[in-house]
Amino acid sequence: MTIALWMGLALMAALALVFVFYPVIFHREPADRLPDSKAQNLVAYRTRLAELEAEREAGVLDDEEFRALKEELDGGLLDDVDVPAGPRQRSGKRWALTVAIVSIVLIPLLAFSLYLRIGASNQLGEADLIAEMSQANHLDHDQLIGLLGKLRQRLLNDRDNLDGWVLLARSYMNLEQYKDAAWAFEKLAHAVERESGPKAAAAPWGLVAQARFFASGQKPTPDVLQAITEARSRNPDDVNALGLLGIMAFQAGDYQDAIKSWSRIIKVAPDTPQLPVIKEGIARAYERLGKAVPQDLAASDQGGDSASKAAPAGDAGPQMTVSVSVGKAYRDELPKNATLFVYAKAVKGPAMPLAVAKYPVSALPVTVTLNDGMAMTPVAKLSSVDQVMLIARISSSGSAMPASGDWEGKVGPVPVRTTSTPIAISIDHRLP
Repeated sequence: MTIALWMGLALMAALALVFVFYPVIFHREPADRLPDSKAQNLVAYRTRLAELEAEREAGVLDDEEFRALKEELDGGLLDDVDVPAGPRQRSGKRWALTVAIVSIVLIPLLAFSLYLRIGASNQLGEADLIAEMSQANHLDHDQLIGLLGKLRQRLLNDRDNLDGWVLLARSYMNLEQYKDAAWAFEKLAHAVERESGPKAAAAPWGLVAQARFFASGQKPTPDVLQAITEARSRNPDDVNALGLLGIMAFQAGDYQDAIKSWSRIIKVAPDTPQLPVIKEGIARAYERLGKAVPQDLAASDQGGDSASKAAPAGDAGPQMTVSVSVGKAYRDELPKNATLFVYAKAVKGPAMPLAVAKYPVSALPVTVTLNDGMAMTPVAKLSSVDQVMLIARISSSGSAMPASGDWEGKVGPVPVRTTSTPIAISIDHRLP
């Protein structure tokens, strides 16, 4: 696409130069066209010659006087008209040709320089990268990482490309490179604030907080809290920040604060797609407090929404069976004390695992059944989504957070409610 555009621009520039400079280079002055002063002198010569001939015929001038006066008149005409024109014409043509050549070189250079400086040339390459990344399902891990690196470099020179920053940040989240995702979301937040003001930047700051939360191993570290503060200083009711505050409060056993944060989401964003899950989380928080679940939440929990139907009381909800094996190339490389994590995460949305199981690497090959009982928080469960990515990762450090050198395999997207047969995952690559 970019090559075709530059070729088109070059062709149009060449055509424009042809139309402009053709008359300059190929123009020919008519041979009989003289400057106005010389033409006037010639008219005067002919008039005076006619007068002399008339005087001779009238007897006023004899032949000798006529000849002398005519020679004098001819001499004056030669002084005025008979000036060599060839050198001047050639000099003028050389000057026109010089101007044309210099213009042919300078005009395209100046035009392209201005385009590169103030035009949208940077976005052309980004558009190509975005189009290529839209085919990410056909790319392997290393190819996708390479494209992300290229996009990242381009965006550093085009910091207000909102679509580019969104794509970069979400791609890092999907690859579970949470530190890079937090960095990209922060760049997005600054770009949104420059374009649309502080309140609009609250949502990306909330996403910065979420990415930092996952990067920290789901701990409320100072940088996570700082991002939440940035989000809520711009919009106290930012849904991303409120949801994360509720999760951290629930994990800390502060169920009242969890109820407060999640209830605020219901009030300010009643149409959020996560509403059923949030209501269920509030209900679980009331249960942990030993309090009766409010009637509206209880009714919702037994109502007709798909998430609630998928996980009725006393049931683990949908179940997904995963058979995990390791590729032959890595069997001899695995440390004996490594840890296997098998989990499901949403195809779109938060990167927090919806269900997770943990085994020693010695258990391989292993078959795991994932369900809502394996959720990390009550607001992010297997039954809350329609499709998931199923991932198996071997960590030599024993950490649930992905790290360079971990072994991994994944399958997806896989439908949650209609998948009844076991899904096979082969651990077939290492993270760079």
